[in-house]
Amino acid sequence: MPESEFGKGTSIVPFIDLDVQTQKDHAPGDLILKRARICRRRLHGLFFMFDLLAHSTLLFDAYSPEQASEVDENGNPKSPPIARIMFERYKDRKDPDTGMLQPHIAIRKVDIGKPYRLRYQANESKPSWYQFDTRVYECFDLDGYYWTKQIHGKHVNVTLEQLVTLTESLVQSPYDVGRHACHDARELIMAALGVEKDSSRLISRVTDALRPSVAAVGAELKSASQPSSSNAD
Repeated sequence: MPESEFGKGTSIVPFIDLDVQTQKDHAPGDLILKRARICRRRLHGLFFMFDLLAHSTLLFDAYSPEQASEVDENGNPKSPPIARIMFERYKDRKDPDTGMLQPHIAIRKVDIGKPYRLRYQANESKPSWYQFDTRVYECFDLDGYYWTKQIHGKHVNVTLEQLVTLTESLVQSPYDVGRHACHDARELIMAALGVEKDSSRLISRVTDALRPSVAAVGAELKSASQPSSSNAD
């Protein structure tokens, strides 16, 4: 993408859709995020997911300050989260005031219902065959897609306000399927939160190497991460 189309290259503050409504006695900015799980769905135009060739997000368990202060012997809150917050990077949007493109991030409260396990709890209305992966996930339905979700995820400790600030400072590069896509945005955030990255599996290294080629030849994948609310990638 020409730099002139993206303002000053990598110094653009992202546009953040912040849609977090909680109980009236909890200010959204005070929510404390205590666990993060990677979630994936298929890219628009594909009928399968294949490791990094998927739209991926972070799903956080959110707690009130009071809940976060009451933990068990393992450091986990004793009560269930009051909300689940999803972090997603979409395709760049055009600033209506300046006409310049800027990164587009959504941080929103989502309701995933009761997740079901891949394969053995799936039925005709909840197919799971498109997930080409040997790992075990939970699945849920959202925005007209079937998603996979890590079962355990990683421990984090950050307020929602801090997550927004991190996003503004870290996610500033133009969207690119091969280098700066949804997968890369969530890895930037997790690294900034001090979460150690798991060793890359062989299939992850292969699909990561394929991403630039996919970006170059897959016209449909160039719009892979449109807002989910439109049921497009």
